[in-house]
Amino acid sequence: MEVTGSPLEALEWVRQGKVYDAAILDVQMPEMDGLTLARELINALGEETMPMIMLSSSGPSEAGVRKMPFASYLTKPVKPSLLYDALVKAFGHGQVATPATPTTEMQFDPGMAARLPLRVLFAEDNAVNQKLALRMLERLGYRADVAGNGFEVLQALRRQTYDVVFMDVQMPDMDGMEATRQIRAEQPGATRPRIIAMTANAMREDREACLTAGMDDYLSKPIQVNELVLALQLCPPSQKPVEVESSGVPKIEPAELALEKLHGLADGDRLFLLEMVNIYLEDAPKLLKEVRAAIVTGNAPELRMAAHSLKSISAEFRATQLIELARELEMMGKAGEMSTAYALFIRTEQAYTRVVLALEKWQEKLG
Repeated sequence: MEVTGSPLEALEWVRQGKVYDAAILDVQMPEMDGLTLARELINALGEETMPMIMLSSSGPSEAGVRKMPFASYLTKPVKPSLLYDALVKAFGHGQVATPATPTTEMQFDPGMAARLPLRVLFAEDNAVNQKLALRMLERLGYRADVAGNGFEVLQALRRQTYDVVFMDVQMPDMDGMEATRQIRAEQPGATRPRIIAMTANAMREDREACLTAGMDDYLSKPIQVNELVLALQLCPPSQKPVEVESSGVPKIEPAELALEKLHGLADGDRLFLLEMVNIYLEDAPKLLKEVRAAIVTGNAPELRMAAHSLKSISAEFRATQLIELARELEMMGKAGEMSTAYALFIRTEQAYTRVVLALEKWQEKLG
């Protein structure tokens, strides 16, 4: 098995005549995205093409993914057992369960709201979509308030504080984009809720338009439970979690809770989990150095790329504060406005230090 973070290097290996039984590609990569790489590999291999498995943070809804002949689509973070099933399916060794459909027991966690208390506002004008989404949130332990358009969102936020707003992009009277712009204009960053866009449009330019308007995250409709859970886990709560009476099980701090979830994805494989932690502790400092160098040299494109990579690898551990700070640095790089970037970088380093302490505790526990 050969691994590379460079699509161009992977393509060059194939063009040099190296033979592979399968390829696992990520949709979002530097230099060249996964869809373009897949097309280039097909062109290079001709009739001798190999099965390809596509990884994406949003599953096969990613624009253009379903049009390509991939053997399987897996949603990140990838569970080892699902990757195994996808490889078995790719090599034609029998039928396996569809990777993108985890069991209901895995998806719905009614105790999530107790551990991660959030005040939720759900903005959607379609009654059917409202009921379905509210039911999903209820099964995760959340009770959400509802708004039918952008005006109602603004009124709700003026009455009380919310931690997260799920914002439909297309609504009557005032759409989600304009409502988001007004929220950002009215509320400072420290008190502003996290805004998660919801739209049936899955094109990259649609996502970028949402982020440009000031939204923090993006969900494609129809909303999938696992994507909803991931979006909620990235929201910083303003309330303290409910403390359950001691039952012999130690209380889990937020950083440790994230590792518990990663442990579940690893199917209880202690060595795999330790390897994941070690890779993070090796890669994250390098990315922090790249972020700092980009800020010092005033290189906005490099800042955007390095901060995006730091955000992505930190998301595997649900390091909420670090993810949010890296996202802000990424947006600074995208906008080319870096006047306050170094001060934000100092806060990012401090957040990373806290993550390292949590990870080192886990390393000790895992032995």
